[in-house]
Amino acid sequence: MSPLPLTALRAFEKVAEHLSFTRAAEALHVSQSAVSQQVSQLEERVGKRLVERSGRTLRLTPHGELLAAACQRSFTALERVLQQISRGGSQALQFKVPPTFAMKWLMPRLPGFQVLHPQLELHINTSVQPVDFESEDVDIGMQRAVQPDPGLHAISVMDETGILVCSPRLWGKRKPRLAELKAMTLLLSANRRDDWPLWLRLMGVPDLQPANQIEFSFSLLMYQAALEGLGICIAQPEFVERDLASGQLIAPFPEMVSTGRRHFLVCPERRRHDPAVARFFSWIQSGAEARPAGRVR
Repeated sequence: MSPLPLTALRAFEKVAEHLSFTRAAEALHVSQSAVSQQVSQLEERVGKRLVERSGRTLRLTPHGELLAAACQRSFTALERVLQQISRGGSQALQFKVPPTFAMKWLMPRLPGFQVLHPQLELHINTSVQPVDFESEDVDIGMQRAVQPDPGLHAISVMDETGILVCSPRLWGKRKPRLAELKAMTLLLSANRRDDWPLWLRLMGVPDLQPANQIEFSFSLLMYQAALEGLGICIAQPEFVERDLASGQLIAPFPEMVSTGRRHFLVCPERRRHDPAVARFFSWIQSGAEARPAGRVR
């Protein structure tokens, strides 16, 4: 079997990305004719048209779309592996976690990890999108699920639960009565819309209607809104430990709801023994604590 025409595949991948021979040539720092020649040679090899013109527009044929998708996956995977190899000696850890988890759980604990492992270089990227270990240069991610995906090494960090919290300024001298909620604004997170229905059902008032509600795109904004006194929210207890301990938030009701899901720190099973990854997971398993840390009261 003849070797893969990597140069031609790279040229075609750029043409597919830009749908332009000129822009592909600029991206590769070669001439337009060189790119056109590489794509033509690739078409001759497979015996199929990969690109075609429709007026002044360049488009991929169905065969071209199939090959373009494979090229993108393959070159992305190669670049990711090269990055991993190139930084292998630097003892770096790449995290991708949701912003609320990063701010409310990970950040307070990282100083303790750095004291133990000062040689490790940490890179933290926040996103509400799940990590794709096959296409992203990420060592450790987070998964919110009943059970983690097969093929992932996972450590359970916390059960997904919720307790009602608000600013003491907002609650004032009210008694802990459910009727008080009717005059308040409910704060919601788009990522945890079932928290309020579950909590109200637990309390025996599934039809309770608040005066108003505000929905946020992710939970970190919701927590800040609660601290500012904009309304009441259902909070993950581990995310508000410090705020409750300092008195910036209060929990008028002791009842805590469970969604049945858990928060897992995950990495690919094949990566669990990488030295930096193994050190972090070992630290988590040993009982990573935030300092100072409060407890739900």
